[in-house]
Amino acid sequence: MSTQSSAASLPVNTDAAAQARLKALPQSAQLKFEHLRRVELRQRALVDGLVEQHQHVREQRDQVIGDLGHFDRRNRHQLVEIKEDANTGQRSIVTAEPAERAALADRVQALNNEMKRIVEQQASANPGFSTAAILDFLVRQSSTRAFTSARVSFPTLGKSETFAQALMKNRLDQASLVEEIRFVENADTTVVTAKAMMRAQVQALADRGCPDVGPLFKGRNISWPNATFTATVRGGDHRHAVSETIKDAFALAIWANQDAIIAKLDRQIEAAGNDAIALDPEAKAQRLADLEGRLLRLQRTEEAIIERLEGDGMTIQRSCTDPLVLLGIE
Repeated sequence: MSTQSSAASLPVNTDAAAQARLKALPQSAQLKFEHLRRVELRQRALVDGLVEQHQHVREQRDQVIGDLGHFDRRNRHQLVEIKEDANTGQRSIVTAEPAERAALADRVQALNNEMKRIVEQQASANPGFSTAAILDFLVRQSSTRAFTSARVSFPTLGKSETFAQALMKNRLDQASLVEEIRFVENADTTVVTAKAMMRAQVQALADRGCPDVGPLFKGRNISWPNATFTATVRGGDHRHAVSETIKDAFALAIWANQDAIIAKLDRQIEAAGNDAIALDPEAKAQRLADLEGRLLRLQRTEEAIIERLEGDGMTIQRSCTDPLVLLGIE
């Protein structure tokens, strides 16, 4: 289990540029940053306490393990006994566990469970964000970039719905949108777009493979397309690179058979493509922009709900680390 930095030594970006950018934010964002810093300090202090608690339980567990080993060494002859079946007379060796040993083993298991519980509690105590990362984000922004307070639509609770339930629903909606974004990002392109890309690639090769007949008018030979072949070989402790200029037969073949190659590739693309589930680049960009906009609105609403719950004294681990969302700016 790794030891976290203490709350008292929580790193702070004291760079003048970071402080200047922070002061240039809307007043509401500056107040929100201070709130986030207090939350972070409180959670880090809790983590520090849990680290000490985990170490104490670990020491107890190790002591009991030592006691268990000492018991086994002291009573190794009593831990094994021979039993005889009354019906068959067959003898067998069985392992016996005295009550004292069973109690020690149970204690080890209980302490292991306690260590696991502390680790889980420590993970849940992570605030989910870093104020140092927020300051680093501000430093990376142009000094001419101005931020304004973002407009956030607070959720309307359903009948008998609590803010905690609204938060859970919001996060489920976010997960659904993230899944849809990934689906759109991985969607195939359309047949038309694939054909256009293919033609551009074939044309580039054909242009490279086009021979120059100009020298013929000067009584010289045709200038055929060349390509540089490079190989790396190892000799003893040294590597050697060998380069050779060769005729670019592949590019020349593409140039000479461009129309036939395009026609065959067209048929392959038509057979492989499926426009029913495809998106052209413009449609994909528009779809992603729409989905990402909806996700951002949900993230801002989630932050508003968390603020409301924190006002009631609850501690909520944040799932969004976007400084724009955390500070309520755009």
